[in-house]
Amino acid sequence: MNVLAIDQGTSSTKALVIDPVGRVLGEGRAPVSPRASADGTVLQDPLELERSVLVAGRAALAAAGGAVSAIGLGNQGETVLRWDRDSGEPLGPAISWQDRRAWAPSGHGRSIPTEVRSCFAWPPRAGGGRDNHPLVVSLVSVDECAGR
Repeated sequence: MNVLAIDQGTSSTKALVIDPVGRVLGEGRAPVSPRASADGTVLQDPLELERSVLVAGRAALAAAGGAVSAIGLGNQGETVLRWDRDSGEPLGPAISWQDRRAWAPSGHGRSIPTEVRSCFAWPPRAGGGRDNHPLVVSLVSVDECAGR
């Protein structure tokens, strides 16, 4: 059983086809270009991220010359993206985990409703993390968080 393993990272997407004993049968890579500004804003084009996964994955499959039985995907867990629920289209750029707007000493989380706060680890840990990124909370409605 060969596996296609994809790592969608900050500056590139890497893909490997691995056999059952861990040998690399094929690999692929596609660059991505985060846009950073002097104020600490770091954004990424969600369609570029998607294309990079397809390009890297297809290159690894072509290099391996065979089929896979499973796909594993690792991504930038803290990067935030809003999309239209019905169409699946992104509603704007992805806000990178590197974006510093969320980490200003603003006391974030104090006025977040209990229903939303219960979905995340509060108060935020120093340095953040995917379980409590303030931008996630700002983009999640109480109904979505509570599963209603």
